[in-house]
Amino acid sequence: MEPIANSQTIPSYLALHPVGFWKRVLNCLIDTICYCTIYFIAKDTLLETFFKTYPEDGVVGIRSSQLVNVLIMFFYYLIWEASCGRTAGKFITRSVVIDEDGNLPSFKTTLYRTLCRFIPFEPISVLIHERIGWHDMFPRTRVVDVNEYRAERQESAS
Repeated sequence: MEPIANSQTIPSYLALHPVGFWKRVLNCLIDTICYCTIYFIAKDTLLETFFKTYPEDGVVGIRSSQLVNVLIMFFYYLIWEASCGRTAGKFITRSVVIDEDGNLPSFKTTLYRTLCRFIPFEPISVLIHERIGWHDMFPRTRVVDVNEYRAERQESAS
């Protein structure tokens, strides 16, 4: 995939057009459905294999289930965004994660972005800081609309 932006024409990610709030909500909803589906399909196998427990095993089972859920969410975002800059939700809404230079983020940036998703109250951070979540603000990434950006890029090249 070619770089989304050229650092010579656009000095930083702040000049790019991030996707709107409702598209981000839709991305989140689709991604939540995807990783929860993976969780419900794989939960029992993972619990039995790695924790030798089941959710019915009281507190230990419940805690193990929660850990499996967190791990699935972590690897869901890390694998998708590190490999192609997009999750299932971003493919459907035609969005992509880019770094401050307009390129797909490096593995290190993607790891940082994924870890930031687990900061307490992170989901409401979009309401605090210019509708940019902490998982974008700290690693200096943005989610942009591919079609809108390409149209702008073609316009500026003409």
